[in-house]
Amino acid sequence: MSKKIKKIVVIGGGIGSSVVLSGLKKFPLELSVVLTMFDSGGSSGKLRKELGVMPCGDIRQCLVILSHKSNLTKFLHYRFEKGALKGHNLGNLLIAGIEKMAGNLETAIDIIGKILNIKGRIIPVTLENANIEVLLNNNQLIKGEENIINCQQLSKIGIKKLFLKPRVKANPKAILAIKNADLIIIAPGKFYTSILPNFLVKGVKESLRNSKAKKIFICSLMTQTGNTDNFSVQDFLNTLEKHLGKNVIDYV
Repeated sequence: MSKKIKKIVVIGGGIGSSVVLSGLKKFPLELSVVLTMFDSGGSSGKLRKELGVMPCGDIRQCLVILSHKSNLTKFLHYRFEKGALKGHNLGNLLIAGIEKMAGNLETAIDIIGKILNIKGRIIPVTLENANIEVLLNNNQLIKGEENIINCQQLSKIGIKKLFLKPRVKANPKAILAIKNADLIIIAPGKFYTSILPNFLVKGVKESLRNSKAKKIFICSLMTQTGNTDNFSVQDFLNTLEKHLGKNVIDYV
């Protein structure tokens, strides 16, 4: 890793970002990950609807991967298989519980991060509640991250517009991290629900454009059934540039 590159920001969702971070954490770098906050399904979605907390699944995955206490992280991934807690991860419940007690998500991340002795910072892209919506070319409206993922006709019909409802403001810490970065990596992941929504948050794409950091887009190795069928690397890049603008990405 070049000595000139010290501060690296990864932007994406939980799975793709954690894969990137797992490699980067081996080097003497200042790592930050800016995470999407729009999950509506699974354990995160249930906790969000029932408790009014922010989605926590992606945060849990990055806490685990950045932790230096592997003897504790295995417990965060434990998933209940029966009863009222069926489908929930212990880590998600812990994050949600501390968020409710502390009054905000960032405090919960800081508390758990210190317990796990994580290397790096985990930054929610926004601290405001919103959902992803898609308007297809046939004018069908699909609401929510889970429904978009499960739509089998997305790539066949085509997308007219991808947007957040309501359109929310960026977390100031995310904007600052992007501004101060030496290198920005857009992680692989679910393209329409984990990657692009980050750039729909007010201020994020503008900060990315204005940043002097080199920008790398790591394209997913596989397409996503129903969402990105038959996409080539160029298709992914072209779609990303529709949201960011041309000549923002330096390397793919």
